[in-house]
Amino acid sequence: MTAVRRTFGTSIVSGALTLVAFGCSKQATPVSSGGGRGRPNLVLITMDTTRADHLGCYGDRDAATPRLDALARDGVVFDHAFAVAPLTFPSHASMLTGRYPPATGVRDNGDFRLPEAETTLAEHLRAQGYRARASVGSFVLAGELGLAQGFEAYAEPPAPRLAGVADPAVARLERIPQRPAARVADEALTAIDAMKSGPFFLWVHFFDPHSPYTPPPPYAEAFKSRPYDGEIASMDAAIGRIVDGLSAAGVTDRTIVAAIADHGESLGEHGEATHGIYLYDATLHVPLIVRYPAKLRAGSRYAGLVSGVDLAPTLLELMELPPLPAAQGSSVASALVAGSVAEREPVYALGIGEVHRGPRAGGLRGRGRPGRDEEPGERAPRRPCRLAEAPRR
Repeated sequence: MTAVRRTFGTSIVSGALTLVAFGCSKQATPVSSGGGRGRPNLVLITMDTTRADHLGCYGDRDAATPRLDALARDGVVFDHAFAVAPLTFPSHASMLTGRYPPATGVRDNGDFRLPEAETTLAEHLRAQGYRARASVGSFVLAGELGLAQGFEAYAEPPAPRLAGVADPAVARLERIPQRPAARVADEALTAIDAMKSGPFFLWVHFFDPHSPYTPPPPYAEAFKSRPYDGEIASMDAAIGRIVDGLSAAGVTDRTIVAAIADHGESLGEHGEATHGIYLYDATLHVPLIVRYPAKLRAGSRYAGLVSGVDLAPTLLELMELPPLPAAQGSSVASALVAGSVAEREPVYALGIGEVHRGPRAGGLRGRGRPGRDEEPGERAPRRPCRLAEAPRR
């Protein structure tokens, strides 16, 4: 495991941990290991704070997301994808390991770290002979927190200046260093050029839709009355540059592109301005699009229920590579290829907040019931309470 510095301060969040279970996972079925020059590349794009219902491919007629919509037309759109937490670091830690927050130990932003004992997707792919680079938009996902494990290069914002601040954790969360989408895309294009001989793994993280909503020109003027959508539009354009970069490098047909949000945004729903406390569709229902011309039918939609922990297992099976040994998520790759829906138990989500502050659980389209509290140190239940079932054909 790659060693990282551990200097992140103390927690600024008090209160109990709250969870809701929408399903638990099953082991992914191993497939034959791929090898040779024909192995596909993987580009994972994670979009911070992006609601599914603010993208054109998810039904928003006012959305300015032509590049994501084009990716959707060329790939598979997941209609019922859910984050494991409405917070950036816990959600990403789970997506990159296939493990729930109680297993990774990453329950919040700020003072948590991904242990070196955890195996990341980057480490796993490096062991299969892949190169791996990352271009990250926010210091919330600082490499020193354990996320850089396995990457040969990890482009990220500089550490924040903490002079005169009593609590470093407060400074890191209130003065989050970040890079705009254009800069993140620049680094991603450099990485593609450096690794195009393949096989490679590139992780790209965009932080732009996160509050405060300050889109750059020309989006600031065009979206003056809805700046959150302006941030998404700016990010969409940057994603288009990456897709174009793959084409220019001549690797489009042998590259899996997956775009997923770490969580959504309340935008005032349920009395929450942004995200991080409540577990409703506004913050947990996320967009997920996967394009892989070699195996997936263009323009299709997947109606099954999936979780962020299912992402890595699914991508690895599509790549015909061994599964992550300790993953708790389930692969739905076989169902995607067959055009069917995999059987799945409810998915699991974890929030952080004071237990007396309003609703503590939400479900698919309002069909949820209150969940149960979880004390620090508990593991994700093997069979959590059923709050919503996956749609079935």
